[in-house]
Amino acid sequence: MTRLKSMALATLGLTLALAAPARANETVRIVHTSSSTYMPAFVAKDLGIFTKHGLDVNFIPTAINSNIPAALVSGSAEIGGPSTAVLIQAVDGGLDLVAIAGTGLAYPGGTNEAAVARAGSGIKTASDYIGKRVGVPGIGVITDIFFRNWLILNKVDPAKVNFAEIANPMQFDALRAGTVDAVVANDPQLFRLINSGVGVEAGAFLDVLPGAIPIIVYAVTADYARTHPTTIDAFQAAHREAVDYVMAHQEESKAIMAKYLRLPADIVKDMEVPRYQTDVSVSQIAMMIDILKRQQAVQSNLDPGKLVFK
Repeated sequence: MTRLKSMALATLGLTLALAAPARANETVRIVHTSSSTYMPAFVAKDLGIFTKHGLDVNFIPTAINSNIPAALVSGSAEIGGPSTAVLIQAVDGGLDLVAIAGTGLAYPGGTNEAAVARAGSGIKTASDYIGKRVGVPGIGVITDIFFRNWLILNKVDPAKVNFAEIANPMQFDALRAGTVDAVVANDPQLFRLINSGVGVEAGAFLDVLPGAIPIIVYAVTADYARTHPTTIDAFQAAHREAVDYVMAHQEESKAIMAKYLRLPADIVKDMEVPRYQTDVSVSQIAMMIDILKRQQAVQSNLDPGKLVFK
């Protein structure tokens, strides 16, 4: 074989390698809460999309979203799905984390998050929440932040509302028992609460958002991002593929989600599938930072560009 021909074959091999999709060879643990925003990841696991991209994925459920950054820093999981607000607050608190992907979007007019009042409570407007006890999935998680943002923009001081942490799976029982007057919910729990008659929608707080913001971001430690770029590329590619599948096969995808969240299939079969977006933009992080600043929930002058993996 001539030297020229050998060089040509080597160049062709390099070109094909660069053109091939990212493929890792990693076992990855993903910590998550009970939310429809994780649906593409469940689909990617169930249909072997993660495996195709070289990822052996195992899911770790947790009840409170704000626990996820600690799981990442402690090494209990490689990838976590904190809310965008939780990620920002964790970085503001000194943790070195970055977003590698987004998933379900919150946007004006969206119907997959809302405040739900107990039937017969009389709660209808923002001012009706003054003095009431409201269950949120976690203090400082994104649904809590979005609800407080809605209160503020409707001239209600959140300090006049009594908040309690009620994990997503426990919201139905808490509202039915009267432990709380209302809950701040997302799908699939939101659909269940309203469809069952236990609660009524009493605050479409997404309508006051300045634009589309990822509800959940997939995050890793900055050190993991530096040392596992191929794994991250593979995760992003698999997630994009799964998003395409979810939008084309919504009924099948909802059934898969119900299996992973251990929910009865009839609870999710009629719920609306969220809008998903794998890529996270700096401007979306900036919008969330502004909302948090309005609530004095961040103390430092964060650079949104440093929170997004590049």
